[in-house]
Amino acid sequence: MAAMQSILLEKVDNQEPFWEIDQKIAKLLSELDGKGNSSRAPIDFLRDTMEGYTAFRKIQRYYELQNKGQRRTVEEAKLFNKLAEDTTIQPYLTTTTQ
Repeated sequence: MAAMQSILLEKVDNQEPFWEIDQKIAKLLSELDGKGNSSRAPIDFLRDTMEGYTAFRKIQRYYELQNKGQRRTVEEAKLFNKLAEDTTIQPYLTTTTQ
């Protein structure tokens, strides 16, 4: 009797994440143009995207100001402190403050 061999099948997803984003953007544009079913999903997608982008820009600015250290202006120091206290981005900030 021949030995049985097992075969392992694995699904490989070759689509890039950009493809999914492009599809969502196309749907959003269609909805905003009045050609969709006018659901809230496209608006929610846009809101989530903009909130994520805004948080990213805040984090990016925080690290720019952190890297300036003592060379920050008074206004930059105020902004740095305000960003450090922002609860929406705190989990993504280092504990090092200068």
